[in-house]
Amino acid sequence: MATDAEHLAERNRLVFIIALGESILIMGNTLYGMEEITVRAVLASLFGFVGLFVMWWAYFALAGHDTQASHGDESTSALRSAFAYAHALMVAGAIVVAVSIELRISHDHTDAPLVLTTVGGPLIYLAGNILFLRSRTGAVARERYLAAAALLVIGVVGLVFGHALPPIAVGLAVVVVMSTLAVVTQLRSKRALH
Repeated sequence: MATDAEHLAERNRLVFIIALGESILIMGNTLYGMEEITVRAVLASLFGFVGLFVMWWAYFALAGHDTQASHGDESTSALRSAFAYAHALMVAGAIVVAVSIELRISHDHTDAPLVLTTVGGPLIYLAGNILFLRSRTGAVARERYLAAAALLVIGVVGLVFGHALPPIAVGLAVVVVMSTLAVVTQLRSKRALH
């Protein structure tokens, strides 16, 4: 019995979309539960939403229909690695991102849990990206490693200087890195298909 790679891909895309949707519900629930909705909480929500959009964009530029990875290795081991393990990491990253958004909305100070989740979610997601690409194409473009390095720098700066940084600053820095990755991934994907 042959494994249908497109069927697996579609199912995993839906699971990823559900994980991002849960993040939006968590944002709304966090705002709803606040006694007073502050400008800081609204800005944190907006940046959180932008971060989720960017994660969606980066994901579909990588694993969407008609990408180089969507036409990759279709061996059982490659599909298992790409659609079981790699996607589990990407979904886990999206869940950690949801936790980080909740912390940035509800906290007015930057502490270690906020920094670790804000940086950790995208890092877990990128680990899934790297495994997905290795499984499907056998290669990973260096921008994924550069993005991971930039996130690690943001994490170190956030942990060392967090008391002097507003939570939104850490979130904004992560959104800039992930936005850059999404743009580069989209451009690389378009070039690879032409």
